[in-house]
Amino acid sequence: MAFGAFLGFYDVYLLHNTSKQMISLIGGTQAFFVLALAPIMGRLLDAHYQYYIGFSGFFLISVGYIGLSFTSGQGLANQGTYWAIWLTTAVAGLGQACFFVYSSQNVAQWFPNKKFTVIGITSGGAAIGGLVYPIAFKNLVANYGFPSGVRIFASIAGSTSFLAFIFGSPHPHTARRPLGPIFNPATWIDVHAFRTAAYNWYAASLFFIFLGFYVLPFYVTLWAANKDLGTDEDTESGTGELRGSSGFRSFWFLSIMNACGFIGRMGSGYIAGRWSSLHPILVHAASCFAAAITALLWWPLIPHASTGSAIAFCAVFGMLGGAIVGLPPSGVARIIPKGRATCLGQWTGMAFLIAAPPGLVGPTIGGFLEKRFGENSIGLFGGAGLLAAAGCQVVTWWVMVEDEVGGEDEGEARREEVEVDDASVEEEGAEKGDQRRDSGRG
Repeated sequence: MAFGAFLGFYDVYLLHNTSKQMISLIGGTQAFFVLALAPIMGRLLDAHYQYYIGFSGFFLISVGYIGLSFTSGQGLANQGTYWAIWLTTAVAGLGQACFFVYSSQNVAQWFPNKKFTVIGITSGGAAIGGLVYPIAFKNLVANYGFPSGVRIFASIAGSTSFLAFIFGSPHPHTARRPLGPIFNPATWIDVHAFRTAAYNWYAASLFFIFLGFYVLPFYVTLWAANKDLGTDEDTESGTGELRGSSGFRSFWFLSIMNACGFIGRMGSGYIAGRWSSLHPILVHAASCFAAAITALLWWPLIPHASTGSAIAFCAVFGMLGGAIVGLPPSGVARIIPKGRATCLGQWTGMAFLIAAPPGLVGPTIGGFLEKRFGENSIGLFGGAGLLAAAGCQVVTWWVMVEDEVGGEDEGEARREEVEVDDASVEEEGAEKGDQRRDSGRG
């Protein structure tokens, strides 16, 4: 969620002569690793390897961002080395992958009766990070330059991930699933998940979410600057001089979006845990639909230089987006059968694996659309993806309802069969008793 701040800086300074498609590929690669490694991390979490995962995440995040500080000379115009920036950011992405399923899986173990609520609270931490990290990056680089500023940034990210490593212990009474042979695909992929229709539809919804959702946070600062909604560096000249008549800095739009995501994550988790157990899916579908309408209609229609409308858009889309990205673990936790509850981390990770390819190409497609058709096309593309996701989630909910009704009917049929069998046994016993009495009289 914070890559939009990096993208804007790369576009203006370090990689000014590089296309936006290639710059967005840096963030897309990071998102791809986070999602693609989710099934491996989820399976390791089911086997209670939390400490190994937490330390690996802390180490890779620290090394990745420290390495990033050495990729661009003094951080002046066109001093960035693309392959080095891509590589070090990818290393940091590997570290972030360690923590992606880590937090929700841990709290679900410790609070099984309140898992939807605590998963919402935990995912709210990502929204706080999405608020703090863009502001920190902008101010650190402005005050200390890119190399030193990124090293301080690395120390902040490394310190917070170290705390997650320290406190991320598994619940001692949670059943542990030992790992099988590491080269056996069955160790990492549970085929039972794909025999569950609701799971398949829900995984399809995540595919469309990660195809369309992240293009808006990635490009919101550039969108705001180009429509004179905020003041930002001049991306045409590469000099870094401020442009725009608004006194509101463009990077604050991303911070507002991420800050309001905290409300969406917390609120959706509370609603999912407070009412019907089907609500994680319904809340997710409603959030995707509302965000789709917001992106399709509001993003393109905001008037030129209408800063207030843009702030309102970012607040609303941020709240809805918080629910969208925070609810998948709760949704999978609702879908998974009780008999396979120990596979929660693995099932969650496999769903995110399906979302990894669109997470890689979505921002790059957004960059192409922005160059070819302008910023409005980004809102249309993101909204279309979210609308498709909402449709898949409605089907998920419907399949779950049908399965539960079918299960109740089967259970009622079994109970009727038992009652009939019991009545037959009683009648047979009564007949035999009458026969014995007649024989005794004879």
